[in-house]
Amino acid sequence: MPDITVDIWFDFVCPWCHLGKRRWEAALAADLGLTYRLDQARPVNSFDAHRLLHAAIDRGLGDQVGERMLRAYTGEGAHLADNATLTTLAEEAGFPAESAQALLRGHDYVDAVRADEDEARRRGVNGVPSFVIAGRRIIAGAQSPDILLEELRLAWRRATG
Repeated sequence: MPDITVDIWFDFVCPWCHLGKRRWEAALAADLGLTYRLDQARPVNSFDAHRLLHAAIDRGLGDQVGERMLRAYTGEGAHLADNATLTTLAEEAGFPAESAQALLRGHDYVDAVRADEDEARRRGVNGVPSFVIAGRRIIAGAQSPDILLEELRLAWRRATG
């Protein structure tokens, strides 16, 4: 059985990314259940949030930390460029506060985030959320679960001939 990869580019401070994530999950049979308070959300530089996500992925907590940051930004107006806020959110998701603080004081994972940005540019991703299915098709925006599921089916048909 062939593997089909799906690479997803997003930003914590993009409200459509949270919706896109949930629509992706819905395409895979999850419930949407989002709360949006965009009147409280303020665009900020989310680079450190992405560094923290990389560290969380390495600890097996990527989904938990990523979801907590998305929910905090879109539903609670959390300031995702503030180290204390990031530390609290990471801790709420199971990431040790001391480790988050140390990471945010330093430069760990800068290269990983820059590599993600370079990879996105190389693949032609120029907005978030973007889903790259089987390395071929870029689906931009918070598309409906039906569209995402159809793209997965198409990739499966291509992979299985």
